[in-house]
Amino acid sequence: MFGDMQIQPFSFVKKSPHYDASKWPLSHTESERCHVIITDRVRRIREDHADFITHLSRIHNEVMDTITNSK
Repeated sequence: MFGDMQIQPFSFVKKSPHYDASKWPLSHTESERCHVIITDRVRRIREDHADFITHLSRIHNEVMDTITNSK
């Protein structure tokens, strides 16, 4: 996931003023492999995206109907 990055992403997290090591248990581990495999989550991300777009479309249509009917 971070193959094009020349630094470890957690190096920024560690420098933040509100960094709490207990909430980032893997931040001390510097490894070549990210602990999250995004490809394993693609299906769920796509489902969430489809649900969000459907919900957004519904809201948009309701707003447009309200605007049209109020004129």
